[in-house]
Amino acid sequence: MYVLNQLWGGKIMPMERCVRRGSEYQRVSREVCGKIDEILAALTPETRRQLEEISNLKSEINMMENEDYFVYGFRLGGGNGAGHRRGV
Repeated sequence: MYVLNQLWGGKIMPMERCVRRGSEYQRVSREVCGKIDEILAALTPETRRQLEEISNLKSEINMMENEDYFVYGFRLGGGNGAGHRRGV
């Protein structure tokens, strides 16, 4: 496994990431969670399950894309722009 993949996957952790209290990120994250809770409360159990399944699949895609962008960005910086792209 590439070192960058290990770094991305949390097997190598140069520092912990923390979200500062009162930050814009924290505010928006809480707002999103509140909106999602409102929508989930209006759904039937079956549609809630379907939405959760779609959300989980989308999260998997996002993680794969973000890992590839992370690795590709380091390779570009290192002069090796011939990085791998999942499925491309």
